[in-house]
Amino acid sequence: PLPEPPDLDLPNPTTTALMASPVSVEAQGNTLDFFHCLSLDPGNAEEVYIDGLQVVAGNRSVLHHVLVYIDTTADSASWPG
Repeated sequence: PLPEPPDLDLPNPTTTALMASPVSVEAQGNTLDFFHCLSLDPGNAEEVYIDGLQVVAGNRSVLHHVLVYIDTTADSASWPG
């Protein structure tokens, strides 16, 4: 048998940001991939440095990877999903 995967939880987070509502993933034709753009404002009042980020998926059998970018202009809030 395979060994248990390591614990990847980040210890002692200083900030937690939650999405306003969950994203529903539904089958779209014959494609196995679904890409969705989300904009999440962490609400920082001053400049901060991020040295770690953990994404917690509601359904880990569906979400298999995440691409994260910093949007310094806040333009992504107006982009379609």
